[in-house]
Amino acid sequence: MNTRVKWINTALDYCDDLTDYVSNDDEIVEKDKKLSKFKKKFYETGNPLLIFQMSRYKDCYLKSKQLLGDIYTKYISR
Repeated sequence: MNTRVKWINTALDYCDDLTDYVSNDDEIVEKDKKLSKFKKKFYETGNPLLIFQMSRYKDCYLKSKQLLGDIYTKYISR
């Protein structure tokens, strides 16, 4: 399994754990979880259409360039 996919699986597990602790703002947790699922599928399949889905959740990225980093990592730096 790809190292990046393993990291995304860890992020999904973290989202599940975080949901247990966050009770005031479930919307943020759900958005991050959806983004992580799109990222996982993107790294597994390489489907470029998923970039549009991921960009809908760009506010979940810590930095604005992280989406470009995902694209670069998948397609260029192999």
